[in-house]
Amino acid sequence: KKKKPCSLFYNICTGLVLGAIGIVLIVTPCSLSLGVVFNLSPVLLLLTGLYFGLIPTTIALIVICTGTIFLKSPDSVLEMTGIITSGITGILWHHFKPDWQIKKVILQLAGLGIFVAVVMFTGSFFFLNGLLSNTIRFLFFPILLIFPMALILVGKYMIHLNNSLVHNDSNNLNVEQWLFALEGSGEGVWEWTPQTNDVIYSKQWKLMLGYTENEFKNS
Repeated sequence: KKKKPCSLFYNICTGLVLGAIGIVLIVTPCSLSLGVVFNLSPVLLLLTGLYFGLIPTTIALIVICTGTIFLKSPDSVLEMTGIITSGITGILWHHFKPDWQIKKVILQLAGLGIFVAVVMFTGSFFFLNGLLSNTIRFLFFPILLIFPMALILVGKYMIHLNNSLVHNDSNNLNVEQWLFALEGSGEGVWEWTPQTNDVIYSKQWKLMLGYTENEFKNS
């Protein structure tokens, strides 16, 4: 019961931080061609949904949508469609396919990117009227290419980062278990690194000589 408030607080903070990053992406869009810009906030939201789930993504979605409305971007309809579609798609994929990182990651990310791009433009076509042909020419095909590529690059990097963190946690846990077992057996050990001349004595080693852990220096 004590962990739930902390988890909720963490999710809320994560959503607020990612939402703030999304606002930054909106005000600093990428230029695709003369007069055509594209912001990466939908990419951020889709990855947020995939990795963090419902609460952080919903909060980030609200923050980014609010920022988009407040900024009154000329492409706000297109951006809002992409933002909402990306967030919902990420949340649903995270919920119904929680093991998505196990296999065919690149194909999944590319497919999700293409799906979001198509839905984003399909929804916005109803509001663009005469600008439809220009939109297809200047935005649809570049974004159809860029969106999946951005998802693949950032998504693979996040998977690599997550795997590294899990590997380090696993190594730390194994070391802690080994030290716990060693201390519990009553054995005292020391380790000397000749290359750096550093030495470490275990707590039990010091106790066997009549010292407390802080009385004996590692020298």
